[in-house]
Amino acid sequence: MRLAVVYGETPAPPNHGGRLDVYQRLLALKEAGAQISLVCWRNPKAGETEDGIRASLKDLVDEVHVFDITTHFERPWLLLRYPGWVSRRALAPADLNRLVGAMRAFAPDAILIDGLPSAVAGLQLAGALKQRYFFRSANREFKYVSDQYRLNTNWRGRLRSALDMTGLERFERGVIGGSVKYYDCSQIDLAYWTSEGYPNGAWLPPVLDRHHAARLSDVADWRPSYDVGYLGNLVNLNNVQGVLWFVETVVPILRSAEPGLRIRIAGSRPVDPVIEACRKAGVDLLANPPQAADVLRDCRVLVNPVFQGSGVNLKSIEMLHTPAGLVSTTVGVTGMPQESFGHFEIADTPEAFARGILAKLAIGLDGLAAQSRDRAAARSLFAPEFTASMLRDMTPDRMP
Repeated sequence: MRLAVVYGETPAPPNHGGRLDVYQRLLALKEAGAQISLVCWRNPKAGETEDGIRASLKDLVDEVHVFDITTHFERPWLLLRYPGWVSRRALAPADLNRLVGAMRAFAPDAILIDGLPSAVAGLQLAGALKQRYFFRSANREFKYVSDQYRLNTNWRGRLRSALDMTGLERFERGVIGGSVKYYDCSQIDLAYWTSEGYPNGAWLPPVLDRHHAARLSDVADWRPSYDVGYLGNLVNLNNVQGVLWFVETVVPILRSAEPGLRIRIAGSRPVDPVIEACRKAGVDLLANPPQAADVLRDCRVLVNPVFQGSGVNLKSIEMLHTPAGLVSTTVGVTGMPQESFGHFEIADTPEAFARGILAKLAIGLDGLAAQSRDRAAARSLFAPEFTASMLRDMTPDRMP
């Protein structure tokens, strides 16, 4: 099976939820026998280089095509045709011609557009090759972007969000409706799209490869140095809002009950309000950790305090695989299978959230490790085997 995958950034290093989701799926596809030609984008302002991306992916995919993410205003004429959220990855004619030539040589059996941000380029490629495409949805993007607009407090951010969401719902519906089949990470979002008249969908949860899952769940050497921790990117507005809520309203309650608690916030690209809030609250901040497993395993209790979002929070799936006690808001577990809910303390007020954390801490390490063994059935729903079903759909003799 030869598969062209179009993803809107680079999946390596897998240092935030979106990248980890795609990285793990590519790994599962490779293990299932797929040969993969990856189309991805780099952010030059973040110091990402084409050589570095190729080196990080050489054992994961068979070939890589790297393009640069542009700003909204580098090619403003595209905003007349596409929502800002997707226009930044539209391919210029010369880039498209180069990619099409390479893809004709690769001769993919199927095209997978992995996420809406890369959909313009995916549609360009599918049109040039005269091939139909499959689509993997990580979010109801029109809802996510409208949430970001509401959370933005400065005029530049609100302008970007306004450009991002103009026409986005119509575009998203067109991509889903035009696909051979779409795969949604969230059972709730899948039910929404089905009810809206898009019956050609299937649930495809994020997966964790066996080595990563085993490392997260190992209780033999679990000796965390922190009592409470969070791991997630610290730049997206929904994450920032949740972390500030936790640090400013929940941590004081925890400190009042247990003054000596060690608490850590970890994640990529922390913005100034997060840095300042952690400093004031005496919460340790770990910026840009290179990988997730050791950070997650270094906490007795893990928290997911987000209040905005759709899709599935990959951080909650990783949390589920650790021995730690788990506390989340309702939104933090939304979209996950029902079988997962009982393993989280779910709370949406500072007082209830703090009570949940303190209750988990009171169980002790041995008790938490013992409880975590009961998560096997819930963890199995995120096994790599789920990705193999997508490959079966994509074989030419099974396409409608």
